[in-house]
Amino acid sequence: MRKALEKARIIKKFSVEEIAEMVKVSPSTWYKWEAGTRDPSLKNAQKIVDLLGETVEELFFTNKLDEMSNLYFSQKRISKGGDNLFSTNQSCQKKKVTIRSPSSYK
Repeated sequence: MRKALEKARIIKKFSVEEIAEMVKVSPSTWYKWEAGTRDPSLKNAQKIVDLLGETVEELFFTNKLDEMSNLYFSQKRISKGGDNLFSTNQSCQKKKVTIRSPSSYK
């Protein structure tokens, strides 16, 4: 559930019908966005951000997502060894990485 999206709408004193009309979607679509069962297109997300005066992160990303991302990255530690990268995960294979300077891309 996207509580931040619902809260921002309520703070701006928009009904679901009003904001859905402003974004040019059905109220049903808006309810799905607030419920988190559907995601708006980037174009619609930008309209919503402009109307509600919040950021995309504040409206559509939850702390739970951030917690899961942090958990994932803390479990997948990567260490450097010369020009090779090694993962602490036993199933990963050693990979050789070549680092090129930006001037070599011309």
